Amino acid sequence: MALVTCWFLVGCVSKQTPHSLSSQQAKAHARIALAVGYLKQGNFDKARANIDKAVEHAPSYFHTQLTQAHYFELVGEVDKAKQLYQDAITNHPNNGDVLNNYAAFLCKQQKYPLADKYFNQAIALPRYTHLADSYENAGLCALKAQQLSSATYYFERALDYRPNSEKSLLQLTQIHLSQQSCFQAQSLLTRYQQLYGATSSALALSDALASECH
Repeated sequence: MALVTCWFLVGCVSKQTPHSLSSQQAKAHARIALAVGYLKQGNFDKARANIDKAVEHAPSYFHTQLTQAHYFELVGEVDKAKQLYQDAITNHPNNGDVLNNYAAFLCKQQKYPLADKYFNQAIALPRYTHLADSYENAGLCALKAQQLSSATYYFERALDYRPNSEKSLLQLTQIHLSQQSCFQAQSLLTRYQQLYGATSSALALSDALASECH
């Protein structure tokens, strides 16, 4: 079960506008946008070139540090990625995106209790706007740690903040089905189907419900 990090969620795009950035940060931001695009295409050489330019412009800018860390994570340089995430935490201890992305990294390294700590630090920030993302990520991490009670809580909280979250609806349905909580599973699946239709995931869950609950 793959952990979805903010790199693949629209909610983690910065709320900052070019007017709120310094000139050097704005230049770095443009390079970061290019780098992320290249990373999604699998063009790591061009991604690295743009990340290096972003570092030249604004090395302590949190988006620069997170993008650089993510790049090293993708290419298997885990120690370099860890150091960059830790630098970002040191420089930006009250930045929710930094805390969330470091937590996602820790979860992929199977550091589950520490990941949970940083997810909750992000969630606790009074001005953090990506609560649904962090709750969902925390739920996915709890699933990897086989902590179903915690995962259930986190997915429910994610749905409180984003009621149409496709991933949280599916994961919560699966949890209830695994516990033979048939009414709850059916209710969530119906809600999912009303939003997203008869996807392959919905059909698989529907078949499982028919098998387990009828």
